[in-house]
Amino acid sequence: MQNTFLKQRSDKMSVTTRATKVSYEYKQGTAYSLPFEYQSPSDVKASYIDSVGSEVSLDYNADYTVSGSTVKVTAVLPDGVTITFCKTNRNNPANGIATTDNY
Repeated sequence: MQNTFLKQRSDKMSVTTRATKVSYEYKQGTAYSLPFEYQSPSDVKASYIDSVGSEVSLDYNADYTVSGSTVKVTAVLPDGVTITFCKTNRNNPANGIATTDNY
């Protein structure tokens, strides 16, 4: 009987997640989709892991651009690396990617 109660409760519960980070396999010329909202395009940070396992940060407007929910990478990266886009939080930019923005 207790299991039935839990099941009924779980049917009425919902879980909301807010993605703040997404990764894709890089391929030159691909436009990437962002599953999250941001305040300013410069709030979206991009990085990839190089062949020795180090994270390499890309520079906004120099290496990639953001328009709406689309990111275009203008830098030429090695095909097949994993590229990650994340949103910085203006109140707490601790998202794994160093930023020099002063909020």
